[in-house]
Amino acid sequence: MHRFFIFFYLLLTGCASIGISEQPYVSLSNLIPASATLLEQFYDVQLRIQNPSPQPLIIKGMSFALEINEQPFARGVNNTQMSIPAFATETINTQVSSTVFTLLRQLQGLTGGIQKTFTYRLSGQLYNDNLVSQSFNTKDQINLGKF
Repeated sequence: MHRFFIFFYLLLTGCASIGISEQPYVSLSNLIPASATLLEQFYDVQLRIQNPSPQPLIIKGMSFALEINEQPFARGVNNTQMSIPAFATETINTQVSSTVFTLLRQLQGLTGGIQKTFTYRLSGQLYNDNLVSQSFNTKDQINLGKF
């Protein structure tokens, strides 16, 4: 009987910590060159995190990768702690780094001329209080012809 209560307690606390909620939506809001060295470039990034869930989204950290035109571009981590209320959105400022080789690969893709449309993919993990992660994967398009 004692084992049953332990199992039941673990089941309840496990489900409560994971929560049944909708996937957060993380998108790229801004990307600005910050600094560069011979082999690396750093970019200031602003990400928008939307919480479509009826429960607050607690974030203790995140890791993510950015692809541009289906090519790896940059990676980043952030340990900013935040709570996004139910059905709300917040932005987070962070930094990503890329290598000179990924930049050269992107420039090679421009050999046909200036592109007016770029695609990006942002994928990664959001970590909560219990170090449980929630994956995100966003793919979108930027049309520079409108600017």
